[in-house]
Amino acid sequence: GDWSSDVCSSDLLTPVHQALVDQGGVQCGYCTSGMVMSMSWLHQQQPRPTAAEAEAQMCGNLCRCTGYGGIRRAVQELFPSGQSA
Repeated sequence: GDWSSDVCSSDLLTPVHQALVDQGGVQCGYCTSGMVMSMSWLHQQQPRPTAAEAEAQMCGNLCRCTGYGGIRRAVQELFPSGQSA
């Protein structure tokens, strides 16, 4: 599917939204839209990247609140190392 329509058109949480919520990866919301868009695009890729590859691709998304712990846990949940979709 089209990743932008998946992110923008559903009343339900996407796997990316749910991982960020579950792992405490959101706080003030300033960086959330960029994190969600980047993680959603990466989550649609085939083969799906590993957590290390996803983190490297997201290095330009800056967060000033969370200290990245929750965001990194969400990435680990969405992109388990050694597995593809």
